[in-house]
Amino acid sequence: MTGRVTALAFQGLEASPVRVALLMAVLCAGEFSGRTPLAAQGANGCALPYEARPGSTGYQKRDYGCEGYFVQPQAASLNVEVLSLVRGGITFGDQDRVQLAIPRLSTGLRESATVFGTGLVSGLNWALDGVARSDAPMTWVLSTVVRRDSLRPQNIGLMATARRQSGMGAPVFVAVEMRDPSRGAANTSAPRSTALVFRVPLAGIAEWRVAPNGVWKRAESLDGDGRFSCTLPESVRGDVEVEIRWARRGSRTFGATEALRLLLW
Repeated sequence: MTGRVTALAFQGLEASPVRVALLMAVLCAGEFSGRTPLAAQGANGCALPYEARPGSTGYQKRDYGCEGYFVQPQAASLNVEVLSLVRGGITFGDQDRVQLAIPRLSTGLRESATVFGTGLVSGLNWALDGVARSDAPMTWVLSTVVRRDSLRPQNIGLMATARRQSGMGAPVFVAVEMRDPSRGAANTSAPRSTALVFRVPLAGIAEWRVAPNGVWKRAESLDGDGRFSCTLPESVRGDVEVEIRWARRGSRTFGATEALRLLLW
């Protein structure tokens, strides 16, 4: 991961909010502060340096963070790009406000994490970012953008990243759980699996396993654009390493394995 993120510094902006955020998190040594997750920010105090689409639903600062549509940026990474890491799924009920909660962060990580949302389908240039702590979920107001444009939950990815206190190394990917504030403790009453969605633009097939000795499993292909998903069972918890390997379209020969550090409920 570290080599991949370092390489991005020389490639310009990437096509995903998560990729840009990871680049900024590694290259910037600033602390999380207020609702703006990184010291080096984009326009209007937002975490991501995107050009907003004109109009009220363009990517801009909101009361709860930043959200909206942006103008399509440039290049895409050829390596594994994490798009979503969600415990229990994403659903939109009747409530206008939902909470995006994270688990207790491991020793050695900073107490706040940056929450990100991104479009999971080609052409959906939508982004969300904000700050959450294990004892202070991020509040997301659905009527601001999501309900106005009738965004479908299956087309949205959510995740968070946490940085190490030392400021060194790549961020850790943190699972996000969507909660209804009115349900209180009932939000966490049942065990839930965690869905991981990732993208490798040139991949035809991809496999994953829990390191170091898990069995390799085929990831589900979501489209012809290199997006894949896998389900981490509820028994996989805490600070874990998930390995991913992939083969180019038309080939069954896997390349190098890429390891992702995940923090699950």
